[in-house]
Amino acid sequence: MAEFQRHNAFEYSHSHWKLIKPKLAEMLRAKPANSAPKTVSAPEGWSAPTPPKPANSSPETVSAPAALSAPTPPKPANSSPKTVSAPVVLSAPTPPKPADSKLALDWCDVVAADPDPAVVTDAAARARMTATKFPWKVRDRKTGIVMLLCPPGEFMMGSPASEAGRSDDEAQHRVTITKPFYLSETEVTQEVWQKVMGANPSMFNGASNPVEHVSWNDCQKFCQSSGLRLATESEWEYACRAGTTTAHSFGASITQRQANFGSGGTVACGSLPANQWGFREMHGNVWEWCEDVYQATASSAQDAVNGNSSSNRVLRGGAWINDSSSVRSSYRSSNSPVNTPYLIGFRVARAPL
Repeated sequence: MAEFQRHNAFEYSHSHWKLIKPKLAEMLRAKPANSAPKTVSAPEGWSAPTPPKPANSSPETVSAPAALSAPTPPKPANSSPKTVSAPVVLSAPTPPKPADSKLALDWCDVVAADPDPAVVTDAAARARMTATKFPWKVRDRKTGIVMLLCPPGEFMMGSPASEAGRSDDEAQHRVTITKPFYLSETEVTQEVWQKVMGANPSMFNGASNPVEHVSWNDCQKFCQSSGLRLATESEWEYACRAGTTTAHSFGASITQRQANFGSGGTVACGSLPANQWGFREMHGNVWEWCEDVYQATASSAQDAVNGNSSSNRVLRGGAWINDSSSVRSSYRSSNSPVNTPYLIGFRVARAPL
């Protein structure tokens, strides 16, 4: 039975093949209408969609799918061709340079770099001080003495013939101070003298009062120990006048509120008003030794240190016991370098460098 079924199936297939074979051959030989030569069309269900052609595309240009296109960075405006801009580096701000920086001094500490306009009221004098490049007010490290800067300049030393109380040794003459120098703001105190010299010879006791009962020779020993010096007579009057031409730095006359004269003794250093450059008690309190040998006739000079056969040294400023005419800016006196009157003290000076 099974054999019969296989036979019939073969016969049926063979007969059926003979029927469709001529038709298939005819279909294969037939040429499809409007078909391109040698082109095989894929079955209709298998056609892949053709991607749309981009608008205004150039021939032979293949456009990438929109989803895969990387954005083109905008071209900087006014950029030069073939120029690559370096990345911006954030720089640390440059600190401003101090205006009118001062020269360093190894012997002192600066108290005030620039002159105080409330003290040095003359703008021209402040400008001359600032032009030196040295600080205005300093403190000597060895002694603690506060010193003020005096700028170079010219002044008329002495007094005119018309000045009340004038002496014959005060002939006016022009003196040029060619270099800046420092002068102590006040007379040397008893406290400072004892610190340097180990004893206090003064009659009027008071740590802040000026030392007195000291000779010119004693003052030289003090200066040698401290690295300081006495002021020259021309430096002393230059600083006392502080740009003025009147009998006193405070004007044609002076009062006991401005200076210690006609009194019973010394007062504390720095307790009376300052002159136009900041110096105190240059009129009265105690006479002050200067470096110079005294001579009665003065002459024109630069940075003068007078000298002749006399052994007496110059004294300036007057003392607490004198009257107002003896504490004038130009008044001069002298004494032996070995004498130690209780009316005499001193102030110190030095060069900046």
